[in-house]
Amino acid sequence: MTVSKSYTEKQRRRAINLAAFMGWLTIAAPSLLSQFNPLLWFWAFVIGLPISYFVCWTVVSPILGRIMRNPISWTSAACWGAIISSFIAAIAIAIDRYWGWKQSVNPTFQFYIWRHGVKHSANGILTPDGWLWLFQSTFVFVLEGVVIALILRLVIGPGETSRNSDGRVR
Repeated sequence: MTVSKSYTEKQRRRAINLAAFMGWLTIAAPSLLSQFNPLLWFWAFVIGLPISYFVCWTVVSPILGRIMRNPISWTSAACWGAIISSFIAAIAIAIDRYWGWKQSVNPTFQFYIWRHGVKHSANGILTPDGWLWLFQSTFVFVLEGVVIALILRLVIGPGETSRNSDGRVR
């Protein structure tokens, strides 16, 4: 009795590369399309795309390797997309809040972040509007992760089911 994977290694690599590109595109495209600047496009491509591939191959690859052992349904694809993007967002928020805390304990540091005329951060500490912006942007990021996972499921397919020698699904 041999254990077979539902997806091939080629399909897994394709899924990771496609996820990295679509992740980069969903983050970079809105800001790049709002202002057409060839230099900005160049730096987004040169710096942002490798970061996206690095994150996908270090964070997403082990998770996808595990979940692609079995066929993936539409529901599980959406759930895993939410879980993986939430995990990435949690890491980014933890790093950002750590740096905010370091700035807040520095008595010589005075810096304010304003967005659309509203103060979002004062000396590294988020204001109530800053927390709302963080929640909204994280929610959109998780939704983008769900959409990317559903697109991957569409492109990669449902996977093959493993069967015993008597024909029953394992």
